Amino acid sequence: MIEEIYAVVEEKYFSSGDFNGVPIYSLEGVFDINDEAFKTSVRKGIEDDILTARADGNPHIRGFSNIPKYKVLETFDASEYPGHICLYPHEKRLTNSKRLADYSQSPYEMELARGAGQLDYRTFDLSVLEYYRNDPRYSYETDFIHGQISITGEFFNRLLGRKPAVSFIELKLLVLFYCSGG
Repeated sequence: MIEEIYAVVEEKYFSSGDFNGVPIYSLEGVFDINDEAFKTSVRKGIEDDILTARADGNPHIRGFSNIPKYKVLETFDASEYPGHICLYPHEKRLTNSKRLADYSQSPYEMELARGAGQLDYRTFDLSVLEYYRNDPRYSYETDFIHGQISITGEFFNRLLGRKPAVSFIELKLLVLFYCSGG
């Protein structure tokens, strides 16, 4: 039974678009989730590194990876069943998934596809941002904690082959006029 459960969980994990967990209650109709054999299979799947589960915080996203198995089992056992327990493919099983090839060009998504947590600490080489900061086609803003890169309106309009209806300076003047009560 665990392989059938795993197949459904893996399919929903990848087809969700955000690597979301599968709430156990949503499996009703596919499996008899109230049968003790189902619950025992899920627990055994967690013990055998086939599945993992989340029931705290927002269980629908895998916030953090590498939660010790004993903690996952404690949470699984202590949670109201089925409650909002969400199942995920275990990281060890994901290493053999054929679906990983779909993310070969997207490093962040590849990490999520392999079972990394969405809130896990990650760094990157800041020099990759220099290209955008130095290119006038992009608006680059940062306060060294948050940041934003976007295409400038002028370049965007050139890409679309159209003349902007209002220039940035005209728009700024309109905003100032409106804010001053005019």
